[in-house]
Amino acid sequence: MRQRHVPAFRILTDVEVSASAIERWREQYSHWTPERRFSDGKSKGEVDAALDACSRTPSEISRILNAGWANPRCDLCEERATVVAQVGGEYGGNTVSCCVTCAERVCLLLGQFLPRAADPVGKPPRPLPAGELP
Repeated sequence: MRQRHVPAFRILTDVEVSASAIERWREQYSHWTPERRFSDGKSKGEVDAALDACSRTPSEISRILNAGWANPRCDLCEERATVVAQVGGEYGGNTVSCCVTCAERVCLLLGQFLPRAADPVGKPPRPLPAGELP
């Protein structure tokens, strides 16, 4: 009998993303000279110095770089969040990240397919119109 595949699930927080932000930023900008400036006027050297002195908290990383370096992103709504659930990633595959708001919407959508006490088993439920989603 073939075993049922269970996808990998994990929680990813802004603290975890912020902890790796400095290494990720330095790798992305490793080819830049310290004198090269960003669009906000700061030089790479100035940002490096600020990162050396920072506490690696989400608020510090957001202040020095931006929220994109400090917070995970929901793949469904594309917004930044403090926490997402990641699904997948086994065997080097892709993951999908879902914030709490989108997870609630998914649960509401799927909930319409759960058997109700008054419904006979097997009877498909009434589809929930898109306008009724939060």
